[in-house]
Amino acid sequence: SPRRRGDYFERQTRADLEARGWLVVRAGGSLGPCDLMAITKGQPPLLVSCKLGGRISPRERNLLDVIATRYGAVAVVASRPTGGVVLYRGLRPDHDPAPVIRRQ
Repeated sequence: SPRRRGDYFERQTRADLEARGWLVVRAGGSLGPCDLMAITKGQPPLLVSCKLGGRISPRERNLLDVIATRYGAVAVVASRPTGGVVLYRGLRPDHDPAPVIRRQ
């Protein structure tokens, strides 16, 4: 089911970030502005929206951006095209998460 695939992808993204040295908390039910929150030493916190296809609605995008800005976090969309590798992109064009999400 789509829900099951989404839950699996959230767990996969969490494991990927943890392997890179992040402490990750999953928002149960995913009813808030993000699916995952992640912290690591020396980097701004991440608010991660997990979208298998990478598409995020304008409403979700706006809410995530407002909250990330308010709390000094980086808003990130995680996606997984075919091949199984988790890809990350910043919510804003000027927010490239690649330097932040690196293997520690």
